[in-house]
Amino acid sequence: MSEHNQQSPSEEGNTDKNDNKKKSFTPVIVLAIVVFAVIAFLNYSSKKAAPQTTNEQKGTSEEQALPIDPADETEWTYLTSYMSTSQLKELLPEGDPQKYRDAMIRGVKDAFSDDEVRFSDEQLQAMIERRQEIEQERFLQKAEANKKAGEEFVANYAKEDGIKKTENGTLYKVLTTGDGELVGDKTALVTYVGKHINGKEFDSSQKHGEKPVPFDKNILPGLREAIALMHVGDKWEIIIPVDSAYGKDVPPNAPIEPNEALIFEIDVRDIAPDKAPQTGTAN
Repeated sequence: MSEHNQQSPSEEGNTDKNDNKKKSFTPVIVLAIVVFAVIAFLNYSSKKAAPQTTNEQKGTSEEQALPIDPADETEWTYLTSYMSTSQLKELLPEGDPQKYRDAMIRGVKDAFSDDEVRFSDEQLQAMIERRQEIEQERFLQKAEANKKAGEEFVANYAKEDGIKKTENGTLYKVLTTGDGELVGDKTALVTYVGKHINGKEFDSSQKHGEKPVPFDKNILPGLREAIALMHVGDKWEIIIPVDSAYGKDVPPNAPIEPNEALIFEIDVRDIAPDKAPQTGTAN
């Protein structure tokens, strides 16, 4: 727990006020912990679901004692804390994990301490708002940097041999030529790999199963424009410029950043029947 300075005589008159300030945080903290614990439990249980067992195995597992008794309030508190922290770890910025671990522990200790808190409700709200402003500033800086890098990459790629361009500026290179049906405005069944301009993969059809996935008219405009020109059996490398990709409207939890130019390797395997469901992150 962080150290707190001793009160000076002139501050003694503010003791009641400080006590009230501490108490005012109690319902906020409790509510936040409860809500976060519930969300964490739902997310955690979905990620770490127990493997299915046979009827014979089920009888055996039910006879075994659970490592933590859900009826024990202390142990249940530990478990909810474990689940919450497991989720929170995924939201931490890059850097020294020990440093963030220490900060998290310090925050929990301060929240449960009877010592005077270092800020009021108003100051807490002001800090949250300032953090949001900082995050927005960082977002815009990253978007600008990505746009510049993406435009440079696209300009250099366009100079390579064998590169073609669609009407709206999507670049592509033919890797394999097929002789099947033209995709046009139909839904194509494809295997694909999505990459950043540094070559690092961010998505692929393999992550969604063994079968080809359907790409219809609702995918990225630049990608859809190129795929419409492909035939069954074609395999292309497609470069989506910044303006034809996601721009700043990156989907929540997507593994890409704002204003990225993107690389897709698309292999058209077949034409899908009507009303085929769509999967993948390229939409």
